[in-house]
Amino acid sequence: SLLYQASPDVSLYTRVAEGFRGPTIQGRSAVFNSDFTTAKSETILSWEGGVKSRLLNNTLSLNATVFAYRVEDIQLNGNDVNGNGVLFNADKADAYGMEAEANWKPVPNLTLGAGLSLLHSKIRDKNVYAQVCILNGVVVCTVEDPTIKVGANTFAQIDGNPLPNAPEYNVDLTARYDQPLGNGGRAFIAGDFNIQGYTQFVLYKTKEFTANGNFEGGLKIGYAAPDDAYELSVFARNITNEKNLKGVIENYMAAVFNEPRIIGVSLSGKFR
Repeated sequence: SLLYQASPDVSLYTRVAEGFRGPTIQGRSAVFNSDFTTAKSETILSWEGGVKSRLLNNTLSLNATVFAYRVEDIQLNGNDVNGNGVLFNADKADAYGMEAEANWKPVPNLTLGAGLSLLHSKIRDKNVYAQVCILNGVVVCTVEDPTIKVGANTFAQIDGNPLPNAPEYNVDLTARYDQPLGNGGRAFIAGDFNIQGYTQFVLYKTKEFTANGNFEGGLKIGYAAPDDAYELSVFARNITNEKNLKGVIENYMAAVFNEPRIIGVSLSGKFR
């Protein structure tokens, strides 16, 4: 890694790293009288470069980074025909993207934040296939990849697909206003908002097992005691009561959703 201070307010950095994950065994299948499955070691080589800055008399911070990585012999997790988890390796997966964040204090008591991440990932192995959603011998979802039949099983070619649970983009917005009080404490109001781009939840492409444009917002109003000794607040999560897909159980076509709107009271403190 290298770090270069271009000016008192701006630093540049770059980093190259290599690592590995050891062999893995999936023993849970034995509970269901299925064979153990294993995956051999995977290795990763990653590159990263970025800038960190503090501007406008330290009222604005801007940070950004670009990155790329390759995972050789990537370990993947799929299902067998009975819905039991199986492990296997693909030749490799490539990914690249960027992350950026900004925090700005336009006035002393107001802080605004914004973050953006972009990610493009791709599995690269023309000979790797994954078992599709099947229940009692019937494919129960709409598979959009090329498929082959092996006995009673149906497999999809996953070459070129993105990695599961890897959103194409994430956008985060935050705002917080603190009002100082005479006793040294603060009253505050804070909000946050997140929107998530196209996300594939399984190794193969389907109409059902994806999400695009999921968003959630939150709000918090409270009081912070002097020296942040304790904080009392009321809060709301998922304030618009969105129903966002977060995961799936493939063969049963079962959806895992986010939590509904939650409104509550929070009390936290420090003990010294």
